[in-house]
Amino acid sequence: MKDEEKTKEQLINELVELRKQILELKKSETERIQAEEALRESEEKFRNLAEHSPNMIFINKKGRIVYANKICEEIMGYKRKEFYSPDFDFRILIPPESIDLVEKNFRRYMKGKDIPPYEYKLLTREGKKIDAIHTTKLINYEGESAILGIITDVTERKRAETEVGLLLTITRVISESRDFNSALKITLRKICEVIGWNYGEVWIPCPDETFLECGPPWYSSTRSLEKFRLLSEKITFPPNVGLPGRVWSSKQPEWIQNVSIQPDTFFIRARIARESGLKAAFGVPIIDNDQVLAVLAFFKISEPRAEDKRLVELVLAVIAQLGSLIQRKQSEEALAEMALFPELNPAPVLRTDYDGNILLANQGAHRLCSTKKLLGKSWYTLCPELDREAFEGLIHCQDTAQHECRIGERNFLFTYLSSSERRQVYIYGADITQLKNLEKQLRQTQKMEALGHLAGGVAHDFNTLLGIILGYGDMIKDDVPENSLTRDNTEELMEAVYRAKDLIKQLMDFSRPGEEERKPVQLVSIIKESVKLLRASLPTTINIHQNIAAESGTVLAHSSGIQQVIMNLGMNAGDAIGEKIGELGISLVEVEVDAELAGLKEVQQGHYLRLTVSDTGCGLEPEVLEHIFEPFFTTKDVGNGSGLGLSVVHGIIKSHGGFITVHTEPGKGCWFHIYLPRVED
Repeated sequence: MKDEEKTKEQLINELVELRKQILELKKSETERIQAEEALRESEEKFRNLAEHSPNMIFINKKGRIVYANKICEEIMGYKRKEFYSPDFDFRILIPPESIDLVEKNFRRYMKGKDIPPYEYKLLTREGKKIDAIHTTKLINYEGESAILGIITDVTERKRAETEVGLLLTITRVISESRDFNSALKITLRKICEVIGWNYGEVWIPCPDETFLECGPPWYSSTRSLEKFRLLSEKITFPPNVGLPGRVWSSKQPEWIQNVSIQPDTFFIRARIARESGLKAAFGVPIIDNDQVLAVLAFFKISEPRAEDKRLVELVLAVIAQLGSLIQRKQSEEALAEMALFPELNPAPVLRTDYDGNILLANQGAHRLCSTKKLLGKSWYTLCPELDREAFEGLIHCQDTAQHECRIGERNFLFTYLSSSERRQVYIYGADITQLKNLEKQLRQTQKMEALGHLAGGVAHDFNTLLGIILGYGDMIKDDVPENSLTRDNTEELMEAVYRAKDLIKQLMDFSRPGEEERKPVQLVSIIKESVKLLRASLPTTINIHQNIAAESGTVLAHSSGIQQVIMNLGMNAGDAIGEKIGELGISLVEVEVDAELAGLKEVQQGHYLRLTVSDTGCGLEPEVLEHIFEPFFTTKDVGNGSGLGLSVVHGIIKSHGGFITVHTEPGKGCWFHIYLPRVED
């Protein structure tokens, strides 16, 4: 046979070849053992790394989880044997809003496609949602294709980002807000939008801090909560009463799982909360320097909700920074309001340097000086009564100094406050024109009262003397013949005495007006009678124009006194017009006397009848106007007037509880306005 016929050399060659094969087999076995050992070491390293990783790591093979590290158990709340069970469905770990995304990416992985990391939510065994970033890679596991998944829990990072974003937004809107209330309103809206709640409100301590009151800012995502808001505006919470009151007192947040089932003693608005569909609620304090500035309360329309500490911590983290921001905003508002004080002050407020140059001026100063450009001008030129020497004396006073000055038609009292550090002077002006007029009026009233007392005394004594003269005149008449010269002279004498008695009566009326009993009278009828008398007494060149309101009301007066007032003013008007063609106007209207005018004239405010007697005569000069109501003062020629007419008019009107104002324009005429208090018919 051929095999038997093999040569020795061939056998040797075969043995050599066989040895090589044996050596190669040994080498392959060694390499296999080494590879297995390396694989075991690699798997051990993987497990060590995976078990100590802060991220969740799992291996999914054919839809089953075949490996999950320890952190998966801790975070998700499931045991590993539950993960590895053939019946475990990984979809129970995915909330509804993320399931489509996860299944879509899973199918793509199974087709061998790489997917970049993506973000979604996980659902723990306790129902808590976790923000996660999922990174996956296709691997060979035990000889088969599998998915290696690494899940990073970014819940805290997302929360921090939300906090920072919300805080930055709130900080920006607060700084841009017009006022404290608008800042809080935007804060409530932003927080509600971020946490997904429906209603937010703010409760602010009252000035004496005895209770909380509902602040103007509020937010609602639905109009159905307006009724709840309206009720809240009518409620106040003392300490430890209601959700806001308890948060205020404890300075701690409080959560209510379901406000609609709470008794009224615990949640006062429970009934209206049920009607509005509100369930969960929580309140948090805004604190700065251990002081509660406000309490924020939030409500949600949903099913009852257990306390969400994460949500409360988020809101607390935001409003922890809010306290100082709100305090700063309130301080800014207070400063802005303080800055408005001088600007809104109608009186002049200025600041000058030590040389009197104006550095700052409010609108009141600009109006006073009738210019829009005051800066840089000298205070001396605007206040001509003040010279440099007097100004320097004022600014170097230890305390404030004052100086009266007349600018245009107004009187001002300027107060000077010097700042030696800034070398500036603050000037505050007060319009004292009315005060000066009141002082003048008071002096005039005192003068009139003194003259009244004097006139009364003189009139009484003089009346007694005239009575004696009349008595003796009667006796002389009886002793002389009727047609004798002596009797005629005696009658002329007695006629003069009677005229003197009429004059004395006017003096008595001036000194003791109002002694006659007053009754409710219609001024219209008195005016009509007086006009008839005036028409007969005045020249035909003077037209009498009447403007009498038909329903003019009633006053409490004595008719003869009012008629005397109208006749005196009418005759004076005729004298003022003289022989020229002119017009005498008489009008009667009902007016309202406000508190300011009533205080100025020392009468009661309310409804008055205003009787106006005007003329188109020569008018009165200002220096004459000051004295027209003084007894014996007259502008008529000697022998043409007693000077008592307007004095008596003034006394009669004052005794009726009224007052008189006079307006005159030289060359155009006079307007006497008589105010008498109206009474009910």
